[in-house]
Parts: sequence; C-alpha cells; structure tokens
Amino acid sequence: MKKLISFALCAVLLVSSLLCAPVVSAAQNGQDIDSRIPIALDSSVTVPAYSQEEMWFSFTPSQSGAYVFYAEGQCDTVGYIYDSHQNCLDYNDDHAGLNFRTEHYMLAGEEYILRSHTYDHLMSGVYRVTVAKIETATAVSFEVDCFQGQIGLSYDLNVQFHPLDKAVYEEEYTITSSNEDAVIVDANNMVYIVGSGSSVMTVTTELGLTASCTVEAEPVQGISAGEIKEISADHFIQSITYEFIPEEDGIYAFDLSCAGGWHSLEAAIIYGGAEMSETVFYSDNRIKVQAELEGGEKYYIPCYIESTGHSISARGKVYKCVSAAGIDVAESVYTGYVGDSVYPDIFFLPENAAYEGYTVLIENESVAVYEFGEIVIVGEGTTSATVRSESGFEKSFTVIGKDYPEIFAGEVETVAAEDGYNYFAGYKFIPKENGIYVFYSDSQDYCYAELYDSDLNLLETSQMKGDETNFHLQYELSAGETYYYMARGEMIQGETYQVKLEKGVPATKVSILEGSEVIGFSGDYYAPTVEFSPENAIIEDYNIVSSKNNVFLVENGVGGYFAKKGSARLTLTSDSGLSTYIDVVSIGDYISGEIGEEIVFGPELVTGSACIEFIPQESGSYIFYSSGSTDVYAAITDFGYNVLCEDDDSGEELNFSMKYTLNAGEIYYLFTDIYGKNEGYSLMVDRANKPEGVVLNGGRDIVLSADQYVGDYYFIEISYRPEDTVDTVISWEIEDETVAELFDFYRDGAIICINKEGVTSITVTTESGLTGTVMLKVGDFGIPGDLDGDGNVNAKDMNILKRYLSGTYNDFNVSNAELTGEGVVDARDANVLTRILTGLL
Repeated sequence: MKKLISFALCAVLLVSSLLCAPVVSAAQNGQDIDSRIPIALDSSVTVPAYSQEEMWFSFTPSQSGAYVFYAEGQCDTVGYIYDSHQNCLDYNDDHAGLNFRTEHYMLAGEEYILRSHTYDHLMSGVYRVTVAKIETATAVSFEVDCFQGQIGLSYDLNVQFHPLDKAVYEEEYTITSSNEDAVIVDANNMVYIVGSGSSVMTVTTELGLTASCTVEAEPVQGISAGEIKEISADHFIQSITYEFIPEEDGIYAFDLSCAGGWHSLEAAIIYGGAEMSETVFYSDNRIKVQAELEGGEKYYIPCYIESTGHSISARGKVYKCVSAAGIDVAESVYTGYVGDSVYPDIFFLPENAAYEGYTVLIENESVAVYEFGEIVIVGEGTTSATVRSESGFEKSFTVIGKDYPEIFAGEVETVAAEDGYNYFAGYKFIPKENGIYVFYSDSQDYCYAELYDSDLNLLETSQMKGDETNFHLQYELSAGETYYYMARGEMIQGETYQVKLEKGVPATKVSILEGSEVIGFSGDYYAPTVEFSPENAIIEDYNIVSSKNNVFLVENGVGGYFAKKGSARLTLTSDSGLSTYIDVVSIGDYISGEIGEEIVFGPELVTGSACIEFIPQESGSYIFYSSGSTDVYAAITDFGYNVLCEDDDSGEELNFSMKYTLNAGEIYYLFTDIYGKNEGYSLMVDRANKPEGVVLNGGRDIVLSADQYVGDYYFIEISYRPEDTVDTVISWEIEDETVAELFDFYRDGAIICINKEGVTSITVTTESGLTGTVMLKVGDFGIPGDLDGDGNVNAKDMNILKRYLSGTYNDFNVSNAELTGEGVVDARDANVLTRILTGLL
C-alpha cells in the first residue's frame, strides 16, 4: 500500500448524511454487521481489502465531543458512521487522496456503528482505520515561511493546524495581504501574485490563531510590442513572465511557438490578477492569446512550456493586431479515422490580424460533423468543408473519413513509433465465427488496449500480463459483427511493438511468475502473478490453497496474508484442473534492528514490506530514513502497534525520513512498505538532533472559567522548536498545586485537574534541559464579552460564542458570555454581543 499509516491533520465537520448508503443486515462480502468489532479511541485496525469487502466496527465514546473515523493506505476506501438505530450520520469517500474521513459529534455512552469498504471491486491489499477525538487546534501556520511565485498565477499556501500529530478541528480562516498591489487573495483563500514586490500574508482563524509568511513575485522581463523574446532551457519545463505596457488602446496578441516536436504550451494576458485574454489559436507547438488592452496600463504575460525533449527553444512575441483582411487554413486536406476528431489550423490574414469568431460548414454530414469547436469523423468518404468568419471571409478545404484497417485472426501487426511517445494503432475486426478472442501485445515498453463495438461503445479494457508491460484482452465476440481494436504503446521514436489477435484456445499450462519462492512479513498481502499458456490461451478463474493456514492465510482464493514465522506451499488450481505451486516463507512479525546499523532488503523480498523491532538503550530523539531507488514509506509504532508517526517522501528521491523521541528500554516497531517494484533498499535508525526550544499550549496563557472547569480536566500540549525535532519529558511542575495538579502525562502533553480558582505557572522540563512555561488562570478574569481572555471584545469573541451555541466548542470563559443577567448563555447573549460590537451598547 502506498500510505501505510498517515494521521489526518485537520478536521472539517461535514454534514453529508443524505449521501449515506443504507445499512444492510449483512455484507455481500466480508464481515456481518451483527459481528462488528469494538474499536478503541486512538487505536488503529488493519483491514483486508478485496472485492469491496465490508468491515463493521462498534465505538462507544466515554466523553461527548466531535470524533473522526478515517482510513489510511493506498486503497480507495469509503466510510460511514451510523447511530445505534442504524441511521446514517455521516459518509465520505475521498477526503484525503483515496482515503475517507467521516466525522460526527458523539454523545458519551452511546454506541455508534462504523462501516468501511473499498470503492473498487478489484481492489486488493490492506488499509488501516482509526477513531480519534477531534481537539481544538493550539496553533496555525502556513506550510512555508517564504514563497516565491510567478506573477499572474494562483497558489495555495496550505494552512496547517497544530498539533499535526492529532485530529484537530480545522477552523474557518481568512488570509490577508499587506500589499495588494503585489498579492491578492480570493474568496477561496487562493493567493494571486498580481504585481512585482513582496507581501506579508497573515492567516487569522475564527478563534484568533494567527501566522504569517512572505510571498514574493519572481523577477519579470519587460517586453514591448513587436519585440521577439528567445526562450531556451536545458530541461523539460520552462516558465517565464513578461511585463507589457501598451502605448495605446487596441487589441493585442501574444504569440508563443516552439520549433518541432510535441509541446504543452500555456499563455495568458493578466491584469490586476484577472485573466484578460482568450486563446484564439492552439496547436502542438504554438499558442496565441488575444485581449483588448488600454494604453499605459501594466499587464503581465505568464507563459509555460513543457517539452518531451531534453531542451526547449521557443519564441514569444506580443503585437498590436490589425483588422482581418482574409482567412486561411493551414492544410487543404484533413484526414481522420471514424470516431476521431480533426482540428484544422485556421489563420486570419495578415499575420498580425485580430482573430474573429468563425464556424465550419460541412457539406456531407454522413462523413463528418462540426460540433463544439471540432470536426468529428462519423463515416467513410470525402466531403468539402468551409470555414466562415464573422466578417464573411471564407476558405474551403477537404475532410476525408477513413475506416480502420481490417485485421484478421492470426495476424501480427508491427506498430512503429514514428511520432514518438504514446503511439496509437487502431484496427477493425469482423470475426468469422462466434467465440472468445484474445488480443495481446509483444513489447519492451508499456502497452494497453481497448475493444469497442461498431458504434464505438467501449466493451473491455486490457489487463497487464505478468511482465507488467504487455497487455491481454479477451472477449466473447459474435460472427459477422464489426469490432474496433485500439492499441497504444508508450515508447520513444523509432521503437516498435507488435499487436496480435487470435481466437482463444483452452489453456495447457498455468504458471506463477514470481518463481519458486516468495518472502514476506506477518500482515503482508500477496497474490501470485499468474500466466496461462500458450499466448492465446483463455484466462481461467483459479483458486489457491495454503498447506499451512497459520503461516499463510488465503482469502478469496486468489491471495492472502503472511502470518506467523514458517514456510508453506500455495497450490493453485484453475477451473479446468491446471495446477502449479509456489513456496512462501514468512519471516515473522519483525526482525531485530540496532541503532546505527544499516538494514538492507534486496529485491527478493517480493512484497517489499518489513517490520523491524528497535529497543533503544538511551532516551532521546532518533532519525529514521531509507535510501535506494525504491519508493519506500514507513510508520513507527509502539509495542501496542499504536502509530506514533509516519512518512512517505520526505527523504531524498523516493525515500522516507522522519524523527521521533524514543524512551530507553521500550520496544518500537518500524513498518515499511513500497510502491511499485522493489529494486532493493536500505534502512537506518540513528540519533537525531536535539530541539532548541519547547512550548506549552502554543505559547498562550490558559484562561478557564471557574464555573466550568473547577473539578474538571484540561489537556496541555507540547510543541518543539524547530518543528522537526522532539525530546523526552523529564518532569512537570505546577507552582500552586491547590489551583491545579498533574493528573496524567503523555509523550505530547499532560492532563491537569482544576481544583479551585486562582493563578499558577506550569513548567515542563525535557531531557535536553529545555523548559517551557505557561500561566494558568482559573476564575473570572475577563470583561463582559471577552470570551478568549485577550482583554478585547471583538469579532473573535462572537465566533467563539456562535460555536458554543452550536455545540462545537466550550473551551473559553463562559461567565464572560453571560451578558443578559439571566444565568444562562443563549441567543439573547449573542444579540447583546452584536450590539456591543456595533457600538449600540
């Protein structure tokens, strides 16, 4: 799986019960709802994923509050939350990539039913589900402290809520710019760089958390009307922005072209962050944009070029347009296959003419039709077509419709990649007799195919053969019917591949391509790569049986999971009785690793996943990382398999890199997995750098109301500076334990019990000698309406009150919210606070 474990970093309460699927009494595949598995808070459960198997869980919170049920892994998952009466409360499909995230406010002592399954019925593997309590964020930040971008483009600065290793409530927020001549922000908090210079961007959440970063415009080049700019680079991609100030009003065009080959081109004319231009011409190596501009105003022209070659050579030119004097078409004849579209290159004359609107008239619409700006080939034959502009200019050309060449069973066609990457070939096939036919390829590069009926409706797509480059497609066809066979190979110019079509024959042999043995760790999923022979054999269904289910547990007959340490034999039998086998070796739950020792896994570890046990002799911060050309990701868990942290691609290339504090003598596990082919990789665990500072509660004093918190508990969170460092806590000290006392502590914070009104300091000390202090104030320390205790009554206090009244927040001085003297906080207090903010009181 691509993501072994990944914590959800922020929470947005969603109301999506209308999308919930109904509860059924039993799943078609997988677990029955009545045998649901209890799941504990902050615990993760590994779930097998195959053929949309449904898993059911039961969760009963001990405290009322907002909770999240979410999935992690590479599988495409779907999740639901139901109440005890099986009413759907929340549903989600793809919140974070392919993983679901469902959320609901749950009541203490009530049972909630949780359900998960994969979206794709062909999905196999494993994923993890977790239940966590959503907490209030202690800090907010941008993903970067400084950002440089192109003028005219939009960017997402990626606001993050802290702590990152917890499920926190993602508050509503706004982003403001200190220099709107350089940077502006739209209603979706997307940042647009509209001019040269820099701006300080400030994010402010509804509860008053703030953070800043600096956005700078990349340098721009000036360009004048008629000037030609030569653009060259030694890499695949080039982007550049020009500044243009027209001398007079008029219609202007920017023309960007590349010499030869296929290119992806983008260009626009921008004013004040808004695009002014429209694309009036586009081809594989040229784009032209046009807009009506005002003299003396400053415009920006961002352009982007992506090439399939190793270098880029392009020309950019801006000029004032003149009225068109005529119209022309680049070619006199355009040819396409049935179902294809052709796009004639249409020019207005002279070269610097302004483009007008136009349409295309087709003489014989049984050959081609013009719709939505393209000419679609609908049949064989030849027809005349005429392009006509708004001013009445006309130019005629010819359109030829061709049917695909016919291919016969037993033929082998060689396709040459004359046009380079992604070469396509299409064929017409009319079988002479009913039966199952097999379509397959012979290539050194990735190929795939599709089969269509005579109306070009898709019937089937190909599956990959065991070598993971060639395809195999089989389908039952009817004699005399017309079918279209479309093949595509991804290769470089000059290479070739072969496409083959034969009537299917019964298989004479079945093989497992991994060889004679595969190795895996407990919990790894493995499904053999199966091949039937000969090449035109009809692929059959098959079933796998394990000689030792306690070593390898088969599920659904096509794959299964490594269990405890040992060896077993997997025997595969097809529907027709063909048989083969492979030996599997389970290494076990883990291997022992030493701090500072390099652990190497070669490509013979077929599943690519591993579990390594570490027992550090000294407490402190450690770094975990991988090296090699394999895409590796990992997670660290404690002895109870609770996830502590995870990472995917933070290291060099495709490798992971993460830091975490380990306690001496405790057992930890490093789980690794791969994406794609295992080419071998190495793991290393070593001591990490120590932090430079420690902060409690985000550096803000704690102000609690006596009415609400005396006799209750409060969680204080720890954060380290820099953020990529961690430490071990040695002690907690509360200056006045009559006000509060330590109830329990954890790796990332502590729970204190509030005893009475008063003020006290709370200090944490770490192994590195760092200390962090926060002041705790319990009682009525604010002014009426000052809910966050900052000494001011403003919009932040109104946001807190609204969330309190909606039942989503209560961590504030409630006594300051009671403004009517009635002894309760309700909508009438919100009306009073509104009058205070508007100056009416």
